[in-house]
Amino acid sequence: MKFRDENARNSLNIKIQTHPIRNLLNLELTPLAELISKPYYLHPIELDFNKRTVEIGMTDYTTSKFNGNYTLKYELWDLKAFVKYSFPIVGGKDFLFRSTQDREVPEFVKFVKISRTKDQLEIIYQTNHPKKELPEIIKRAIKNSTEKVIESIKSITSKIENDTSSFNKSLTKFTLDLMTERKEKIESEGQQTDEMNDF
Repeated sequence: MKFRDENARNSLNIKIQTHPIRNLLNLELTPLAELISKPYYLHPIELDFNKRTVEIGMTDYTTSKFNGNYTLKYELWDLKAFVKYSFPIVGGKDFLFRSTQDREVPEFVKFVKISRTKDQLEIIYQTNHPKKELPEIIKRAIKNSTEKVIESIKSITSKIENDTSSFNKSLTKFTLDLMTERKEKIESEGQQTDEMNDF
C-alpha cells in the first residue's frame, strides 16, 4: 500500500499544481478534492459468500528434494481427493488477497489453502482420501472447517475495508491541503499585484 500511496500523492501533486486557477478560486474545495482524488482510491475486496460453488476432484502432487548426492529426487504422491469452495469477487478486483495455508487443518486433510484468482476466492482442501466419493465424516469435517475459514476471511476483509477507507480519506485530505495551500498562494499573489497597481 505504501507504493500505491507514494504514486498517488505524486500524481495528485502534479494535478493540483496544474489545476485551473478559476476552479480553485470559485469552487468548493472539499467536494473538488474528493472528485480529483477518487480515481486513486483503493477499493476493498468484496465477496459473495451466498454464491458458493463446490468442486470435488482428484489430484496428485509431485514433490522434489535433494538426495545425498545433491541431485533432485522426485516423488509422486498417489491420487487423492480435493474439495474446492469458490466464492465470486463482486468488488475490489484490483485488490490483492495473499494466498495462505491454514494451520488449523481438519482431520483427514493434508492442508487447507486459501487463494484468489482474477474473479474468485478459493478454499481448497487436499484430503488423504483415495476416492472422489468422500465419506460423510470427511464431508462434515470440511463443511465445519469451511464455516470457520469464512469467518476468518470476513475478519480479514473487514480489516482491508478499514485500511482502504483510511487510505482513501488520507488521499482526500492530502489533496484538499494542497489545493488550500495553492489557493492561498494565488490569492496572496493577486493581492500583492493589486497593491502594486494602486501606485
